[in-house]
Formats: sequence, C-alpha cells, structure tokens
Amino acid sequence: MANGLHKLQRRLPGSFLRFIVAVLTTTCGCSAWAPPHVFDSQVGAVALAATADEDLESGLLHAVVHCSAAAYEAGAIDRYPRWNELNLKLLGEPFEVPEQLIRGFVVRRGKQLIVAFRGTVITEIENWKTNIDLKPVPITPKAEAEIHSGFRNAYLLVKPKLTQILRDAQQPDDRIIYTGHSLGGALAVMAAQDLAHMEAKPRIYTFGQPQVGNAAFAKTCPGKLYRFVHDKDPVARVPEIRGYEHFGELIYFNNEHERASRSKGLVILKTSIAAYQRLKEIRTSAKQNQSLAQIAREQGGDAGKFLAEAVGDHSMTKHYIPCIEQNFPIRASKP
Repeated sequence: MANGLHKLQRRLPGSFLRFIVAVLTTTCGCSAWAPPHVFDSQVGAVALAATADEDLESGLLHAVVHCSAAAYEAGAIDRYPRWNELNLKLLGEPFEVPEQLIRGFVVRRGKQLIVAFRGTVITEIENWKTNIDLKPVPITPKAEAEIHSGFRNAYLLVKPKLTQILRDAQQPDDRIIYTGHSLGGALAVMAAQDLAHMEAKPRIYTFGQPQVGNAAFAKTCPGKLYRFVHDKDPVARVPEIRGYEHFGELIYFNNEHERASRSKGLVILKTSIAAYQRLKEIRTSAKQNQSLAQIAREQGGDAGKFLAEAVGDHSMTKHYIPCIEQNFPIRASKP
C-alpha cells in the first residue's frame, strides 16, 4: 500500500495534494513521525491510575454518549429516540447560541445531573480552520494555567443559563457529570473546571475532544476526565502546538470499534499522530472555505478515500455510539 500511495503522491498536481497523501501514508501506518513533545504529551495521558468501576458503568456511559449525540438534534431534545429508555429527564430549556452552533442541556438521571454540550462540528462546517491553532492564553491575567481562548469564549456565552439551571436543580448528594463530543467535549472540560464550586469531584466524559489547555490547566481541573478516541479521529489531535497538553484517562478504540489495550492503543496513536499536520496544511491552503469532507469529495481517488476515512472516524453516530454500546453493553436484568 505504501508504494501505491507514494506513486499517487508523485502524480498529484500541487504541493498541497501531495502533502495530503504523504500525511495519510503516515496516518495509515506506513511510517510515523511527530515532534517529540507531541507524542510525549499524548502518551502521558495514558499512564494513569486504575479506573473506578462505577465510573465506567454501562448505564452511565450509554447515558452520556447518547446525551452527547442528542445535543446535535435539531428538534426537541426529549424526542431523541433513546431518551425514555435511558431514564433521562430534561431540566429547564436547552441553552444555546445558534449563530455559534453551540447548544447544551442538563438532564437528571437519578442522583446524577448530566450536562451535555454540542460543539461546532469542525470537520464539517466552513471556516472552522481559524480556531484550530490559537495559542493558549492565561485563565486569569497572571495565572500559569492557560486555555484555548476560542473555547473559553464559547463556554462563557452559555455559562449564565447553565449555572442557573444547575442552581435550580441541584439537590443534596447530587453529582454533576459533564459530557460532549468534538468541541462540546472541550466545553465540558471548561465547565467542570469553572464550576468546581458546584461539584468538587465531577466526572467528565468526552468523545473526540480537542486539547483544551496546558499542563498547569490540567492540574486545576477537579475530578476525573475520561477521554474516548476512535481510531484516526483527527480532532482529538488538535491544537497540536506547544502549550497544549491532553490529560485524563485515554480510552482508545480501533477501526473495528474494539477497545484497544494500553500497548495497542499506543501503536494506533503513534501511527495516526501526524493527522494534525494535515489540518494545519489545509488551514493555510487556498481552500479556506471548505471542510475536510468537501475537499475529500472533490479530490476523489485513493487520497480522497483515505482523507474521508480519517474525517469519518470523528462521527458520533457511526463510531462513538457503536464503540460504547459494543464494549460496554447493558446486561439484561435477571427476572
């Protein structure tokens, strides 16, 4: 496959298209390269303490993954197909900023309050490139903790309504859980850190989440983050510039939706880490107003196919939901 891709690379017109194939060759496992700090920060997120069983309880994971998916629904949240069987109750009205494609809601599941965020789908909409490579900024003027300013600004737009819903709903012994897919995952991390006064030990479950801040920011985040990543999902690699660092427990799935062991997960990660180079090249190319999916469709051939596959790995409905349902099945209760 490597020889075929390299031949294709030589035939493609323009440095941009040849670059795409080169990076996809790397992504598909023919070779791998990334700056040492990039790989080190990703690997460091895997070596963590043992996971508490109740944190990965099947019913909870099904609830958070479907809440993350429901955030993308155009209609009423509580009309989501899996709503009733998950025993979720919508609290208040969804909070949203339509012009920014930001939406979220709070549901009750027993003694749990689940906060779900929708994020901008950066692999699909136009002009997503401008928010990819922003340098992190201090969380307060003199703080060592730094975060992505675009993500923080998006969170601040919905913070007032979210906070009011939680204040009205929270009861003694309630636990607050945060979740989201894509940039919604970044917003979930932001909310957990910012609202620590409402939940000192939150659980955060994200799917295809981009990096949010630096190592100092990670230390300010309370509770535990579980970060689910499917195969070559490129969004989980950005922003890949100095100043950002992933944290939390990485749970990796391969292209068969199988949960990878720690060693297998590192192999998958190493062969796909160069995806961020592709995103940066596209961002600086002439195709500023096209999504990755549009570029893949235009290009066609083997290069377009592999690019489309990488973009497709970010899909909530095609991949992340099946990954959770396959690896964390809900067992039927005995009569």
